[in-house]
Amino acid sequence: MGEVKQHSVGKSVSWMFAARFLQALVQIGASAWVARLLTPSEIGLFAVSFAVLLVLNGVRGLGVNQYLLQVRDFDTPHVRAGFTLVFAFGVAVCLAVNLVATPVSSFYGEPHMAGMLHLLSLNFILYPFHMIMQTRGSRELAFSFLARVEVISSIVSAAVTLGCAYLGFRYYALALGNISFLAATIMLYMPRYCRLSDFALSRTHTGEALRYGGWIAGSTFLSMSGNALPDLIIGRVHGIRAAGLYDRAAAINRMVWDQLYSAIGAVLFPTFAAEKNRGDAMAQAYMQRLRGVADFLWPMLAWLVVVGDQAILFLYGDQWQGAGGPGRALAFAAMASAPFFISREMFFALGHTRLSFRVDLIVFLVRAATLLIAALRDHGYGAQPVCA
Repeated sequence: MGEVKQHSVGKSVSWMFAARFLQALVQIGASAWVARLLTPSEIGLFAVSFAVLLVLNGVRGLGVNQYLLQVRDFDTPHVRAGFTLVFAFGVAVCLAVNLVATPVSSFYGEPHMAGMLHLLSLNFILYPFHMIMQTRGSRELAFSFLARVEVISSIVSAAVTLGCAYLGFRYYALALGNISFLAATIMLYMPRYCRLSDFALSRTHTGEALRYGGWIAGSTFLSMSGNALPDLIIGRVHGIRAAGLYDRAAAINRMVWDQLYSAIGAVLFPTFAAEKNRGDAMAQAYMQRLRGVADFLWPMLAWLVVVGDQAILFLYGDQWQGAGGPGRALAFAAMASAPFFISREMFFALGHTRLSFRVDLIVFLVRAATLLIAALRDHGYGAQPVCA
């Protein structure tokens, strides 16, 4: 990574923390507002529809981002190879989702789910352009710019979601807001990182990129599958309304996890990769990242463990009674898993991708078995069709 600037990790994380804090304020306000405009069943419909695609969202990059960040010769042929893989995969997934949307909708007994899946599938076409331009920024460790882009895109997404909800688009408002975030980032990246030559299709280096990124994609697939399982299982076993309650419990945890941990996570792989190539002590680098989690993330998660149910009712209103218990459990689980996610990024940077996949496989199997056993118990949420 000869062209990588020697920015300090602390400065990079500070920029991302500032951006995530602003994003958190935007998301808290928008989420609380939307929770009062839409019903639990309507939000549940989006949550289950999004969960159907969440697994594919996790692997849509095929590990190409990590491949391009760690490759020493970051040139046009490598970039084109990465774009070719991700774009071809995105087109294939978009077509496949549109083919299975109606059967999946019938499986959950929600006719409107098919339209949601059609709309959300557009993300797979947009993502390759987003990924290539974001990777260029990450290679430069231009985290201040990337942070500003994320904040502005979050504001655009929130505005689209709220505006569409007010206009009566119901659950589609959430899908449109989701797509608008990705579209906004692409438009903001373009003046600085758009190279038309990057978006040509090429077979050169695709095998190399796929060999490196395949194990990362597999690990991400398992991780995202684990995140999607609760919505998918709850939506099927206990109904869409119950999935909506769970989604709000998860949302308040995501506000903390996404805004605080991902501020660290956004710089983990690029800086780990740069440090590895410089020959730095990786054990010391890991402990520095872990200290950042202990200082900033754990206190907030501990607060959610104690007062998570009151926070949910305060933000979302009385119709979300019952989401507090899952919210506290999710906060505790996040506290325990943070060190694992940091080590995962370090193993990727060191090239131990197969080891990470094996660990993720064990975690996924344990999580899936636990969820299935718990979901088969009757917790009394009750099903309530969204289109009733």
